[in-house]
Parts: sequence; C-alpha cells; structure tokens
Amino acid sequence: MYQVLWKLGMFLVPLLPVYAGCGGPINLNMQADFYAGYREDSSNWNIAGINGEPNILSELEWKDIKIKQVGTNVRITGCGSLYLRGFADYGWIYKGHNQDSDYWGNDRTDEFARSINQAGRGEVYDISIGGGYQIFRLCGLAIAPVGGYGYMRQHLHMYDGIEVINAEHPEYEGQEIPGLDSTYRNRWKGLWTGVDVSFLCGPLQFYGEWEYHWTHFDGTGNWNLRRDFCSPLLDHANGHGTRVGGNLYYFFCSCVSLGIGVEYWTFCAENGDSNVQMYVDLLDENGNVLQKNIKYWAKTPFNEVNWHSFRLNGILSVSF
Repeated sequence: MYQVLWKLGMFLVPLLPVYAGCGGPINLNMQADFYAGYREDSSNWNIAGINGEPNILSELEWKDIKIKQVGTNVRITGCGSLYLRGFADYGWIYKGHNQDSDYWGNDRTDEFARSINQAGRGEVYDISIGGGYQIFRLCGLAIAPVGGYGYMRQHLHMYDGIEVINAEHPEYEGQEIPGLDSTYRNRWKGLWTGVDVSFLCGPLQFYGEWEYHWTHFDGTGNWNLRRDFCSPLLDHANGHGTRVGGNLYYFFCSCVSLGIGVEYWTFCAENGDSNVQMYVDLLDENGNVLQKNIKYWAKTPFNEVNWHSFRLNGILSVSF
C-alpha cells in the first residue's frame, strides 16, 4: 500500500509548479478522500490452439472474487478553473473460485478437462492520475472534461482444486488435485478521457466521474503443475474499458465530511497473442525420439479477456 501511495505522490508533485506559474500566490483548493470498503471482481479469458485450431482451446474464469479495499483520492482546483485529480487503492482477496476448462473441438465442444478451484488469495491495486478544465461553473454545479493515465493490476490464484472432467484419466474425476498452487498476474494500462461533474447543495456534495480507457493488457500465468512449461505463459492484447463512479458527501463542518461511493468498471481486450516456452521432444519421420527436452516457443491466438469490478466504499473526506 505504501508503494502505491508513493507512486501517486510522484505523479502529483510535478503538477504543482503549473499552479505556481499562474502568477501571484498559489490559490489551491484540495479535497482528500480516505476510503475503505468492499469490492467484487470477475475475470475470464480464453486462447485458441496453435494455428487457431480449436478456436477455443483453454478458458479460465474467476468468479465472485471478494476483496477488502482501502484507498485515497485527491482533487485539486485552482488557477481559475484548472482541475487535477488522482487516486490509488489496494485490496486483499479473501474469497472466490475459479474454473479451468479445455476443449478438443471448436466453440467449446468436446471438453476434455475441467477443474473447479479455490481463488481466495491474492491482491489488487489501481493508480490513476488526470486533469482537465472546469468549463462550466454555476450555482454549485461544475463540469470538467478530463484526461489522464491509469494502471491497474490483479494477482489471482488457483489452489485446492477438484477435477470435474478428465477424459484421459476418468478415475481422477471428483478427486482433489494434489499440489495445485498456480497464479495469473495481469495488468491494464493506458490513457483515458472522460468527464467529471460536481454539485454542492447546502451540506450535501455529489461527485460523478465517467472515463473511457484505451488500454493494453499483459497477463503472466505460472501453472505450477505443468512440467512441460519452462517459462510462464505470456499474454498480450489491446482493448478498451469504462469506469463510472459517484460519491455523495455530507459536510459536518466546512472542511470535514463523511460519504459513500459506488463504482463500476468493465474492461476487455482481444485479438492478441499468447506465448510460452515448452519442453518438446525432436522426433524422426518414424516417431523415434532424436533429442529430448528441447526448448520451443509456442504461440497461440489470445482470443479475449474480460474484467468487471463493483466497488462500495465508506469515505472520510478532508478539505483544505
């Protein structure tokens, strides 16, 4: 968490001279939110086989990923209508499950392997920085087009798995998978644009935010039971996403308020590639082994990845 806050601070500090350049004393108004709450994520991705056959070879889903989350959000206005904001959050995964399915046929047919696994470990965090200009301010209402950069990570786990389908060894079906401790770490990063709306009416204040992201996705899978993999699985794809959120505050005095915040994120990326270095055997035309355990880079189409996140936070806000 401290590293996340430090990175956010490094984003904000270089922006302060912008205000100093406005002439005269720096007239800053800053609102800092400190929040904690509940977050629930889901994520799924699938890849094709080599040369695209089958069109869906493997598919993984993380469902009902429950997270305890803390974070901070800072908004700064000054120099007339100049507007800056940034936030950072960190979360601990404490509950969830995963499904891993593999197919021999196109369009999810001829499923030959499926496991249901626990996924109640891991961490998540997000960092975002942006700014804009309040083009409209009247009677407590302010509207600002904004743009910035976002960086989001999820560290997901699979453990305590049960084999549901095993076409090669049906006698293992219903049994626990011994030693399962695999991870999938992914990140989304890129530029975004959007609009912020604020409204102040007596002791009540509302902030609404909408963002559209152009994002690049990277995923790293470490399947600890795959002895034929000599490096992690590496996924890459470009995509897009949206984030929408709203905070409602009640001011107990001019500088302290309590509030509640709701956010929903939905991101996707597609048409990328998936790469892994494998151990393979070199065979002759008769199928005899000429050389064992040669390292070979296998590349398959990465079809798509989808990520959804719902967040509900309680907020303590301080204004300066």
